[in-house]
Amino acid sequence: MFKPYMKKTFLAAAVTLCFTALAVAQSTASVKAAAGSKTARDGFRNETEIRDKFNAWKSDAEAKAWLTVMGYDPASIDSVRAEKPHNDKADVVVTIVASGKTTREGISIKLVSGEKGYNQIDKRRLEQYKRLWGLPPPVEYALSLFLGERPPDRPSRLPDRMFLNELTEAEQAAVIEFFEKNRSRILDEIFAGSGPNRARWLLVARKTSKGNDAGIFPIEKAIEFYGTGKIEITRSGSLRIGRITIQRKGGDAGRETARMLQFKINPALLLGK
Repeated sequence: MFKPYMKKTFLAAAVTLCFTALAVAQSTASVKAAAGSKTARDGFRNETEIRDKFNAWKSDAEAKAWLTVMGYDPASIDSVRAEKPHNDKADVVVTIVASGKTTREGISIKLVSGEKGYNQIDKRRLEQYKRLWGLPPPVEYALSLFLGERPPDRPSRLPDRMFLNELTEAEQAAVIEFFEKNRSRILDEIFAGSGPNRARWLLVARKTSKGNDAGIFPIEKAIEFYGTGKIEITRSGSLRIGRITIQRKGGDAGRETARMLQFKINPALLLGK
């Protein structure tokens, strides 16, 4: 039997040991939690990291969630191989073998910092769009003035280019009519592209001061979301299709590439927050 003073000593030691063990456990948990939180706070820096997540799908919960949204049951997947093609609309192409069937999925990726991180979805020289969509001469002429490929042929706010709202009403109407008539094929090309690496999905990853989130969407949903709405010339003199802004690229120290036609969206809108 323990004497009274020995019982008190033993009890004090036991309590001290318990609190010490608890403190160590909490400290270890805090370190692990901090490491995990830091990874979440950092977000994605580039498309390579997203490619690597797909390649590590067996141990990556987020990649499994994306694959599920894409219609694959992770339990039925045999293998996943992700790679980055070059000069294609898809930033990452994922080859999935599931239930004996092999499927290639092209994914366009948009990385956003902040709530209003506008991203380019397509830009090319006017001549390329002319070949692709068959721009009629009046529309080509109007857009060439807008981009500065032709110098202004009438008074303009700038000496080297014109804005669409500086054109005649007939010229503005011709531009709007062309994009309205060809809306479907234009939207399909700028979002999905063509060829074997056509994008079937749009993945948006957002990093803000409030935290990070990401989502993957069928390209058809993205096209409908951004491309539905009025086609109009804005007060600033650019063109808008729904939630898509069409503008002169600009910048580039005035080089030829500044005269490209550029399509831009705010990818964060798809995340709905």
